[in-house]
Amino acid sequence: METRQTAVPVFKLYGETRHWPTPDLLHCESIADRSRLHDWHIRPHRHADLLHLLHIRDGEVTLHLEGTDRHLKGPLLIAVPAMTIHGFHFSKDIGGHIITLAQPLAGYLSDQLEQLGEVLGRAAHYPLPISRRLKQSPPWSCR
Repeated sequence: METRQTAVPVFKLYGETRHWPTPDLLHCESIADRSRLHDWHIRPHRHADLLHLLHIRDGEVTLHLEGTDRHLKGPLLIAVPAMTIHGFHFSKDIGGHIITLAQPLAGYLSDQLEQLGEVLGRAAHYPLPISRRLKQSPPWSCR
């Protein structure tokens, strides 16, 4: 599926036209919070100055990255750097969180992590080992 660069909308957070909703450099929410509002389908879009990290604990997602679709199952981590065309179609039983970092924080972390920080600059997905501790709701929450 080819997506023309100029036809892809640029958002702060998906579906929002207002400025960054927090004075912080980091935003976190459950994947279900926003995707439920859009019938579990986040259409292809991009962000000028934001990095997404999605931790999918369980459930399934069809991941659209730069014109390529992949059907994936959790647990996994998805990295989506700024200006990467991306979209998702989540299963209704999706479990996990999305952490969005403003570019100044993403750049700082990437620099501090040195070679490991390259992961933050590359659109990719990474399978994660199954963790019994995280199989249920994690002991932390974004909200």
